Amino acid sequence: MPNIKVTKAQWIQLGSEKFSQYGVNGLNVEEMARTLKCNKSGFYWYFKNRNNFIQEIVEYWVTKATDELILMAEKQNSPQAKLVELINELFSSRSYKDFMFHLRALAVKDSTIGKLVASTENKRLKYIQELLTDLNYSRNEAFTKSKLLYQYYLGWYEWNKHIEPKDSMLKQVLEEVGEFIDLQR
Repeated sequence: MPNIKVTKAQWIQLGSEKFSQYGVNGLNVEEMARTLKCNKSGFYWYFKNRNNFIQEIVEYWVTKATDELILMAEKQNSPQAKLVELINELFSSRSYKDFMFHLRALAVKDSTIGKLVASTENKRLKYIQELLTDLNYSRNEAFTKSKLLYQYYLGWYEWNKHIEPKDSMLKQVLEEVGEFIDLQR
């Protein structure tokens, strides 16, 4: 067993950062080992191969960018408060920069990643739709408005991903979302 100095989480964190910047081409094991100041054998201690590493990075993203946000929203008491919390969290974070861009490109080439991305997006949409249904929107309205909110988020994120977040931006987002979802309902 090698002398483990770098954790699996550190590899995944660095991999997420590199993937966000350069896509799969940024996942060079030797370069990452140099950055982490360890031998590349440490990488193979945790991951079978590069594809396994990519899968773990995507699963980490699912946990951080979806599951944890839903858990944070669920701490709120009302559907309205849950939705506002979700919006606040979604639109406040820009730590993933070009992650989605590179992930979507990879999903076209890799059906396993494609299925994981589709599943994650469906989970996000379903959660938003459930909140909207709890706010007394009909199932059809909730479905349409959840898609509008999600697509608004994707476009907004792409537009603003390299801008430092400001409170005024979040206030504007809430006002704009309020144009198609009644957040006081």
